[in-house]
Amino acid sequence: MLINAGALHNEIARLSAERRQPVFGSSANRSLTGSKYRLQDIEPSVRAAATLVIDHGTSKYANREGRSSTIIDFRSFSVLRRGVCFDQIRGVFEQDFGITLAVTN
Repeated sequence: MLINAGALHNEIARLSAERRQPVFGSSANRSLTGSKYRLQDIEPSVRAAATLVIDHGTSKYANREGRSSTIIDFRSFSVLRRGVCFDQIRGVFEQDFGITLAVTN
């Protein structure tokens, strides 16, 4: 589940639901090759496997550290991966819901 992924993502999700047609998305990177923030940085073999490729410019969340998304296990509120915007996400959990995320990494 992506949260705050943007207008393009929201529209694709809306059309998918309207047509009752599932959509599968990929992080567009091969294992252990790091995050990709621009279409031209995605390996040709990964791009060739896609049915549809959209060049929507540099990712909103591109960062020098190469961080990807934050992953949280909602059963225990433990952090599986500290990603981009982690500090903001942690703040929302604490301020809005009174939940302290369990950070082990």
